[in-house]
Amino acid sequence: MKTFESSVTGEMKFLIGFLVFVWIFGTLVSLDNNGFREAINISILTLLFCVAFGYGWIKQTYLVIDDNKIKFVNFFVDRKTANIPDIKIVTTSMVAGFIKFLCIIHYPNGREKLLQISPISFSKQTLNEFVSELKKINPQIEIHKSTEEFLISKPRKGLTPYQITGLIGTIISGILIFIGISYGNIGILGLLIPLGGFLGVFSIGYSMKGKLKDALRLVFYFLIFSLIVVLINFLR
Repeated sequence: MKTFESSVTGEMKFLIGFLVFVWIFGTLVSLDNNGFREAINISILTLLFCVAFGYGWIKQTYLVIDDNKIKFVNFFVDRKTANIPDIKIVTTSMVAGFIKFLCIIHYPNGREKLLQISPISFSKQTLNEFVSELKKINPQIEIHKSTEEFLISKPRKGLTPYQITGLIGTIISGILIFIGISYGNIGILGLLIPLGGFLGVFSIGYSMKGKLKDALRLVFYFLIFSLIVVLINFLR
């Protein structure tokens, strides 16, 4: 049996930063609406959720190759399996329009199935070793050209310019949210809260790959989520 463990990748660090952003945002909003004691309770619950989320992503996400079978455990309970002799192609696929996943195409009982593995949880070195092990066990597996290009690309050391831009934007969004919560009763300053929220989401989306359309797509998802929350509150 061989186990491939997840690691703290660059994308993971930014997701952790996003969780911290959500925690601070939720605490500030609760402090403004519910008072100090209630805000502390909500803050503790949110922090516990963030810690559990991070622990599940980092420590309870892994790949196992055992007895000609793959087992992929994701967040404790999401367990997917594939028989290595059934695997035909290892390629890549886009998820949510901007995140490239490693995609294993296998045919149990002649029916095509996909097993997608996120590069957010696993370093490219780990995924490279995993694919090499699959190829060693089943030489008939076709490794698509996109997979080779995806796995051999070397990560850059330090923060890229777009990651620095995203980080600055996230900090500015936090400042806008804080001002909006503190002085929301003065004119249009209350609008700084949603403006800061959208700027934070945009900055995080832009910091991942440096593409404007990816950041705008994430903002669109955030807008849909916000409208759903508003609708639920309205119906209540």
